[in-house]
This record gives sequence, C-alpha cells and structure tokens, in this order.
Amino acid sequence: QVYREFGDNEFLSGDGFGRLLTENLCEFPLTSSICEEILYLVSGPDSNQLIPARLGVYVANLLAGTSARNIAHYSQMVHSQLTASFDRGLQENLRWYGQSSPPVYNINNVYCDTYLYYSDYDWTATARDVEQFLIPSLPWTSVKSTRNLQKFNHMDFLWGTRAREEIYDPIANIINADLIASDQIYLKH
Repeated sequence: QVYREFGDNEFLSGDGFGRLLTENLCEFPLTSSICEEILYLVSGPDSNQLIPARLGVYVANLLAGTSARNIAHYSQMVHSQLTASFDRGLQENLRWYGQSSPPVYNINNVYCDTYLYYSDYDWTATARDVEQFLIPSLPWTSVKSTRNLQKFNHMDFLWGTRAREEIYDPIANIINADLIASDQIYLKH
C-alpha cells in the first residue's frame, strides 16, 4: 500500500516528518520523552545506552527517509519470510526476472568470513531471525563468530554507549589481524 501511494518517491524525507519532530518535540524537556518513545517503538526497548541530550540527533537520523520501494520490499520479505528480490507483480516479474515470482537470494552461497552481532532487544533484526533463519542458512564454514549482545536495541548498534567496546573494537581487531596475516603471506612470496 505504501509503495502504491508513494511510488518510487522518498518516504519520510529529511525535510518532512523527522525534521518536524526534532524541531518541535525533541528539543524541549517537556516533550523529549515523546521522542524517546518514537525511537523505542522502532528500535526496541530502552537499554539505557542512548545519551538523552542527543535524542534530537537520533530521531532526525532515524527518520531521515528512504524510498517507498525499500519499505515495500522489507514488508514483502517479512510477510513471505523469504529473502528475495522485490516482487513487482506477475507481469513485471516475468519481464524483470523471467519468472512469475521474484528470485530468492541463496544465502548458502555466502562464502566469506561472517561475524554476527545481534540482540534479543533488537526488534528490527530479531535474535529469533538470526538464530533460526540466518545462521542455519549460511555455510557453517563461513560463520566465524556469533555474539548475542545483552540489552542492545537496534539503534544501540549505531549509537549505544557500549557499541565501541562490544562491536566496533572487536571488528577492528578482526580486520587488523586479517591484514597482518595477509601481509605475512604477501611478504613470504
């Protein structure tokens, strides 16, 4: 319905709803709790990792906008429980994909080192989806590490006060170790 209404246009553009919210609600102490609730509706319960003085920045970025097609595509995948290309309808699917339904992405073909960070507090990318769908779908040789982080809602992966220590630093260490190993292999040849 959203896609039919908006077409390929931007949905919740940065000039619209998000800006209105941040300028009129988030900046004032009496109404800032409304901003918090909007953030938690989308991202998961309060994990005490966000800095209250930055609420306006969080909400402005959260509601920065996307295309209506992205929203429709996400909705299709949630409804069908398949990770597939965008469903354009029977006739357009035939034209675009050469088949009546959109092709399903074959996650079994992901042969790269994969490190998964997720949380029971994340309502957008749920722990259930990661544990029951994603992990079993990936080749077992690809999954190098899984970490179910305690009390991380969806926004905490970006802005949480514990994100650096529990996500970013470990990822940087993995990349650095890989670079060192690559350099040693290169220097031997």
